[in-house]
Amino acid sequence: MDGQCQSTCYVDREHLVRMRLVVLVCLTLVAMCCSSRFGKAELIGEYQATFDYGVETLILKGDGSYEQTFKYNSGAGLTNSGMWEYPVECLGETGIKLADALKVDDQLGWPERKVEKYDWYIVPRKFFGKTSIEVNSDLGIDFEKKD
Repeated sequence: MDGQCQSTCYVDREHLVRMRLVVLVCLTLVAMCCSSRFGKAELIGEYQATFDYGVETLILKGDGSYEQTFKYNSGAGLTNSGMWEYPVECLGETGIKLADALKVDDQLGWPERKVEKYDWYIVPRKFFGKTSIEVNSDLGIDFEKKD
C-alpha cells in the first residue's frame, strides 16, 4: 500500500509541474500576442467601428491629422477633422488623443442627442497581430483597422 501512495503522490507532483509549465507558456503567449504599446507609425491608417445605428470611420494620418466620419443607417452623415497625438497618458493607460472629435454615441449604445466636439482619449490594442482601438469596452465596440 505504501508503494502505491508514494507512486500516486509522485504522479500528482509531476502533473502539477506540467500544469505550471502549461500556464507559464500560455501567459507568455498572451503577453507576446496582446500588446498596447505601438510606434506612432503603426497606428496610421483607416479604422471602422459598427454601431447598431450606423458606422464610424476614423483615418489617422502621418502628419498628425485625422478624419472622422459617421454614417447613420438612415443615410444621414457627419464629417469632422482635427489633430491626433500619441502617446498620451490618461487614467493610467497609454492612448490616442483626438482633439475636437465628434461625440456621436452616448456610451450606452444610443446615438448622442446633441453631437458635440470634445477631446477623445482612446486606447489602441493589438491582438494576434490585429490592431484595434477601443471605443466602448462595455458594449464590445472597437475601431478595427482595415488592411
